[in-house]
Amino acid sequence: MPYFNTVHVNQPLTNVSVRYNWAEGIADKVFPAVPVSKESDVYYIYDSDNLRLDETIRANRAEANIVGMDYSTATYSLEEHALKELVSDRDRDNADAPLNLDVDATQHLTEKLLIRREVDVATLCFTTTSWGNNATVGSASAWNTSTSNPIADVLTATAAVLSNGFVRPNRGVIGWNVMRQLKVNSTTTDRIKYTERAIITDEIMASLFDLDTLLVGRSARNLNAEGIAPSTGFIWGSDMLVYYAPDRPSLRTPAAGYILTIGDSFRTKKWREEKLGGDYIEVSTMFLPRAVATSAAYLLKQCVT
Repeated sequence: MPYFNTVHVNQPLTNVSVRYNWAEGIADKVFPAVPVSKESDVYYIYDSDNLRLDETIRANRAEANIVGMDYSTATYSLEEHALKELVSDRDRDNADAPLNLDVDATQHLTEKLLIRREVDVATLCFTTTSWGNNATVGSASAWNTSTSNPIADVLTATAAVLSNGFVRPNRGVIGWNVMRQLKVNSTTTDRIKYTERAIITDEIMASLFDLDTLLVGRSARNLNAEGIAPSTGFIWGSDMLVYYAPDRPSLRTPAAGYILTIGDSFRTKKWREEKLGGDYIEVSTMFLPRAVATSAAYLLKQCVT
């Protein structure tokens, strides 16, 4: 928090303040959230035996063929994320309207935790070891080149998920650097140039890819540590994940991934530190982005160069 000499100014405008806000996060839309009761536990994974073609003909007076069902277990362990900030009495007493240091501190801490969740979900999505199917588009066929065919690449990914994950991928997630190249790629623009609007939107791009939803990560963050001049960069990189996720989690329903959570989404605590002459405000949350049905997704790496 700033010291009181930086929050007290002459005749401040009470209806104007300048602040960078966290408004472009998509982490909570990528995978369904699953509330769990324990910080660590196990969950069941069914195999694909139910999709095998077995001999079903039974001869006269014979018994039916016996088939089996098998499943395995996997473990999870949630992590707690927490940050705190000290609001001193002197800062609070000398702050002019419209500043409310307790509210500002709470929002500041919450936004930092949201950025952490966004980064963790993006990292899970765009890491090859998270998924069973992946390919590198590469520089020769990158979507910012004239020889590229993004729609064909995504349909290839769809075919792989259908054959290996046994579900039709219904979602895709990309970063803004990828989306801005799709907006000018001739393969995509030629498909809609005679339509009424002829403008590539997220919804139109989803339909061209034969997906129900296309999520575009437009969020950026400050890459430098505190005290160093800001250097910004996008959180979501130059890749694309094509995957299946249900609208809500349910038993015996495949999903490429979930965000496991426990308790309230965010917990806020405030306590007095008399020796410091102020109050600590702490915000915490527990979550874990987790790849579950790893064959229900296909990662396309280096879609743009």
